[in-house]
Amino acid sequence: MTTQIFQSRFGYHPCSYETFKKLKFLNKIYYQALHSTAAWRRWKRKDPHNRIMRRKIRNEQKQVIGYEEPKPMPEPLICPIFAKKIKEKAHWDKYKYHKDGFLDDFVVLDNAVISSAYYQARMPAPTPENVVLLNIKLEDIDALYNKAVFTLKNEDLKIRSDI
Repeated sequence: MTTQIFQSRFGYHPCSYETFKKLKFLNKIYYQALHSTAAWRRWKRKDPHNRIMRRKIRNEQKQVIGYEEPKPMPEPLICPIFAKKIKEKAHWDKYKYHKDGFLDDFVVLDNAVISSAYYQARMPAPTPENVVLLNIKLEDIDALYNKAVFTLKNEDLKIRSDI
């Protein structure tokens, strides 16, 4: 928990502007992780024979005149900073119950506290007594930020601009 209070022209904030920029960056990556996790779950929900792509073939007037050969749809990438793939024992598959269970893949998200800390940092308070402190330590924010920057540089991941 941070105990320092910072003043801006809008009021009082629980963190400095540099920390706020880090939280903003991490929040963007967190929402990208939410998006990629949902894409993975949609991909996983399909049967393997339905995980295909068929691209349209168009003529000079941009009219659809056919389709290319079906190609298998690749497994969507998940964000390595906030999401991880785990194997858990499940008893229900898509169609039936398995008494002994089986191991199935799931994607889980971590650090939902980043989103709430970002929104706490955005909201100014009129007085220092009304400031709601961040629910994450500054050291944790810095460590997560450094991990995100390192991962983005080394794994050629891109930050989406439409989120």
